[in-house]
Amino acid sequence: MKRLKIALILYCVLLIHPASADVALVTPQVQGGIEFVTGGVDVEEYKAMRAIQGNYNLHLLFAANGTGEYLADVMVKIMTSSGKTILDTVSEGAYLYAKLPPGHYSLIADSDGHVIKKTISVSNKHGVLVPLYFPQKKGD
Repeated sequence: MKRLKIALILYCVLLIHPASADVALVTPQVQGGIEFVTGGVDVEEYKAMRAIQGNYNLHLLFAANGTGEYLADVMVKIMTSSGKTILDTVSEGAYLYAKLPPGHYSLIADSDGHVIKKTISVSNKHGVLVPLYFPQKKGD
């Protein structure tokens, strides 16, 4: 719980003071009418992601439970409340931002066979941060 509070505080601070960055380092994609972007692998890409986060109302963060180490290559599927898949992709970094219509969605994220399922609510008024903590890989 303490880690979640720290992550939320850091998120809010960075939202208020966006880093100056070369936003060309991250390229928005569109799938099924949903615009999204993934990244945050290195410091410059992280800054670029933070600079554009205000354009998206869903902010996913992928990290290892216990260490907080950022994760990439996470399979992400987002479905409408009726079960229609609207986004099915693999995150290229620790962050995935998406621009979704307001509503309730099912989220499935898979990192090395560890699956997290959540129900999320998204609005147009502000972005929602969904931190996803996966078990550490064996040997880490």
